[in-house]
Amino acid sequence: MPSNGTTAEAVLWRTSSRNVIGVVFLITAISIFVISTRHGIGILPDSTRYMRLDETPFDAPLYAWLLDIVRAADGSVVTWARVLGLVFVCVNILLIWLMLSSTTTSAAALGTALIVTSPQFIFLHAVAMSEPLFIGLVLTTVLLFCRYFESRKGYFLVFTGVTLGLAMLARFTAAPLALAIAACLLLDRPRLLARRFLDIALIAITSGVIFLTWAIGSRLAGGNGLGRELRLNGNPDAESWLSGLNTLTNLLVPMALPFPIRLLLLIAAVAVSGTVMWICSRRILKESAAGRVLTLDRLPLVLGLFAIFYCLFMIIAVHVEANLPLFGPRSRYAVPLYIAVVMATTVALGGPYRVRLPRLVLWAFSVLIAVVLAAHLVRSTDRVWRAYATGIGYDATAWHSSPLVQFVKDLPADAIVYSNGADALGYLTGRFVRLVPRQFDRRTQREDPNNTLEEQILSLRRSIISGNGYVVFFDAITSRFYNLPENDLVKVVPLSLYKQLPDGRVYVLDQTRIESAER
Repeated sequence: MPSNGTTAEAVLWRTSSRNVIGVVFLITAISIFVISTRHGIGILPDSTRYMRLDETPFDAPLYAWLLDIVRAADGSVVTWARVLGLVFVCVNILLIWLMLSSTTTSAAALGTALIVTSPQFIFLHAVAMSEPLFIGLVLTTVLLFCRYFESRKGYFLVFTGVTLGLAMLARFTAAPLALAIAACLLLDRPRLLARRFLDIALIAITSGVIFLTWAIGSRLAGGNGLGRELRLNGNPDAESWLSGLNTLTNLLVPMALPFPIRLLLLIAAVAVSGTVMWICSRRILKESAAGRVLTLDRLPLVLGLFAIFYCLFMIIAVHVEANLPLFGPRSRYAVPLYIAVVMATTVALGGPYRVRLPRLVLWAFSVLIAVVLAAHLVRSTDRVWRAYATGIGYDATAWHSSPLVQFVKDLPADAIVYSNGADALGYLTGRFVRLVPRQFDRRTQREDPNNTLEEQILSLRRSIISGNGYVVFFDAITSRFYNLPENDLVKVVPLSLYKQLPDGRVYVLDQTRIESAER
């Protein structure tokens, strides 16, 4: 038998090696972030809303509030967004590594690698968006919730409620986590049923006070609130469901592979992950019923339920909001789901209640993981290199060198500008730019009764009638189908071409046609 000294040395060696591997992952993630944001943190259309550079209001407010800290001190919001991005990268990597600590070192390393090298994970952390903050708050909430089962101290439930409430202020998609937590508490069989409901109520009240205080206060102050109607405005069709399925397959392998192959790999991954999470969760519940203490071993149950409720939430969301991609643009909404499944599967296969796969299944799943990891490395290397070379979003070199952007920069300070790229111009020029008229609201597919298309056209005409107004159209912006098309706007205002540039056109009011119409 090994001596106590030998055992202590082995434990120390394992702890040291885990710490070294964790540091390597952290340094790798930081390096990727720094390289990807060489030209500055990526700016997407929604980024300008959080930065208050777009007249379209943001929804969940927490990320915008963090940016407001610097705005209040007249600092650089973009620089602060990059600092926050780096903080989110560090926190999220550390949380992932810490929460996989109950598994073997090799399992923890593999699970973390599958997340850190994911091109979608890398992209999200290189742009000024709320998702990295949301991911960090979800992981923190789950960690605190698991600590409650270790200590059975009520204050961990309060802490869980606080971070859950903050997560809901970061992104409304935190609601599935609340359902997962409630389900876990209901399944906590060692506790009396009445006590389980009290635990659920404690978390619900704590998180609800935080979220509802903002939601009600926002509406009373004339704000945007949830920014959505609670009615079935969605218009999902076969194409949108197929697009969502494509998004999920793209989490594993590139779109360049034929769809049948991607779909087969996704089905295999979901089948194995779902099975091991189910078996492991049943073992966890059995051990819990026997009164044994569980800490992070409970992750497959919590994160597995979160993944299920998250998918259901997204399916409901596309029926509530019109024109909503099932898992969001650029796979943004799918990343939390991917992280949850990878972490839950890692603990289910490498934790104390690990599931032993049949040899053939284990071999096939190992090959699948190797393929996914190799695909991640290739795609992420390409994505990071492109970000390093040209930048991301509106911070890309092409936008900074845009002739149209330069034209708007050179306009007099009192010039009135409308554009189909108001968000881009607002960010790149620092001036307030109005949106061109919209035919209908993107989220409802209906015309806004409080701001009809006719009213928007009249407002535009009045604003630019002084001769100091300009309407700018970018060729690169083609996805805003809810805006009135350029040719239609030119006819109804009416407008005349003022300047043709390589990346778009500038229009002014056509006084001649207006005078002719008046005569």
